[in-house]
Amino acid sequence: MKILFITVLINLFFSTKLFAETTIHITNGEWEPYLSQYSFEYGIDSHVVSEAFKLEGIKVVWGFFPWKRSYQQAKHGEKWDASCCWWPTNKTTDSFHLSDIIRKTSFVFFHLKSYKFDWESINDLREIIIGGTLGYDYGEEFMEAVKVEKLKVEYVYRDEINFKKLLAGRI
Repeated sequence: MKILFITVLINLFFSTKLFAETTIHITNGEWEPYLSQYSFEYGIDSHVVSEAFKLEGIKVVWGFFPWKRSYQQAKHGEKWDASCCWWPTNKTTDSFHLSDIIRKTSFVFFHLKSYKFDWESINDLREIIIGGTLGYDYGEEFMEAVKVEKLKVEYVYRDEINFKKLLAGRI
């Protein structure tokens, strides 16, 4: 009887370990309302990711960093297991496994109402100074135009700086 009791205790101990919640550590950047340490449930996209993992019994721990650092920390995988949410480029697909659920998005330009802004192609953007944020990917065509110096882009570390520059008429 004593052996049966000890066996049951051992099985109970190990079964609780088997059902313990798994945790994944995911890096993220600021892009409200989709991703933000200041938003409810860390933003819409972060919430969707958390809920998807929750369905599989996995808890998400979020870490918010500047985008470039977010990418590097997940890529090196010392403390962070993954990163959310990246545009599918050769660089990201070489470094990570990407979900194929979402493959389309759109890009927008912010400008002052007083500035007449109408564009159809990358060529229409040649004569203006554009504000960009370091670590962001603006799509293959735009990034290639920047690389070959078809576009004038001033990069900063945070979106807020670009909005200040926009209000000052510098971009």
